[in-house]
Amino acid sequence: MPLDTSLTLLMSMAASASSTGDRFLVGGSVFDGQLGRLADLDYPFRVPEGSEEVVSALSPDGATAYFAQFVSSAMNMYHRIVPVDVATGTPGKLMLVPEEIHYLIAEPTGTELIGIGNFGVYTFELP
Repeated sequence: MPLDTSLTLLMSMAASASSTGDRFLVGGSVFDGQLGRLADLDYPFRVPEGSEEVVSALSPDGATAYFAQFVSSAMNMYHRIVPVDVATGTPGKLMLVPEEIHYLIAEPTGTELIGIGNFGVYTFELP
């Protein structure tokens, strides 16, 4: 019997909810409270390349999704967090981090984002 890879992909996705439970973020997909799909955001994959594990978090008001991203080019390699407006899909101001982030948590008041890596915990003030 072949392996159902859709279940494997779902198990590797981060899931979070707005504080009222009217929006959910699973990987890069946003759902309403009845699990109707609202948007599919263009999200980055995490290293290693080809991995489909997505590190993401939804803001408490459900308006912004945050994604941890690894960027590699011929000249640079760095890690960052990308905020994305859920309504428009537009990325916001990037936040650089010194290492790969494995977990993202939007603090319940919406004032801070917490990133957890191998060697540290990082907090970012949100507008």
